[in-house]
Amino acid sequence: MANIAYAANPKVEITYKAGSDWNSFEIKYDDGTVKYADDNAMLMMINGNLISNANIIIKNGTTLVPLRIISEQLKADVAWNAKTKTITIVKGSNTIEMKVGNKSAKLNHKSFKMNVAPQIINGYTYVPIRAVAECFNADVGYATEILSNVKIIWVQDKTKTVKVSKSEAIKKATNIYFNDFLPGMRDYVLECHHIDVIGINPSNIHKKFWLEYSGKCLADLGEYYYIEVLKDGAAVLVDKYDGTCYFAGGYSLVRLRISDDYGDACWGFEWQ
Repeated sequence: MANIAYAANPKVEITYKAGSDWNSFEIKYDDGTVKYADDNAMLMMINGNLISNANIIIKNGTTLVPLRIISEQLKADVAWNAKTKTITIVKGSNTIEMKVGNKSAKLNHKSFKMNVAPQIINGYTYVPIRAVAECFNADVGYATEILSNVKIIWVQDKTKTVKVSKSEAIKKATNIYFNDFLPGMRDYVLECHHIDVIGINPSNIHKKFWLEYSGKCLADLGEYYYIEVLKDGAAVLVDKYDGTCYFAGGYSLVRLRISDDYGDACWGFEWQ
């Protein structure tokens, strides 16, 4: 039996804001947080968790996030010297020293330069996420492949060993869709579409539906591979570390659902 979960931990729904002429988004997180974005939506994912209060700021091409967010999520200790405006961040054997307004910083007493200095914005201390994450041996990446105007910024600790390759993830996702999901939807599809899904596979699905098999890793999200099973449609998140699969039928990041004011146009496909 495949290891399937129908609602991934990172849950979010993105829809076009009513009356926005398709250029403004409403972002609803699972914790009830609602945000709005013009033109482009940005999401922050750290160790597989979507951060609803990240309040990302881009300065000269550098991603800045509140110090508290990155320190809490990476389980680092922070000390703040208000007099000198100096930040000290400690995680394990590594210590970062930064100063607000200064591009120079130190990692374990060795100096290095940042593209953008830490700064105080609206009363919060913001730091360059890549500089902090990489000092603590974490990977940082950006994904726009899922949807061009939705940018996912992810940070992933290197404390776990990846056990699932991309090719294995594609096999898992394909197997779940064709051998678990479709047979489970047989009665529904028969009633609504008068088609028997038994025997449908990647090579013949286009003959019975308007769907085309994709079978590729569309994006790397740090904790997960985003596997596109059907072209411009159903997808599966596959956990790199334990192989758990989160199907596109759930209200989750797998969906990143984009819909118009009437809910008629959706990014993705689901029989639900």
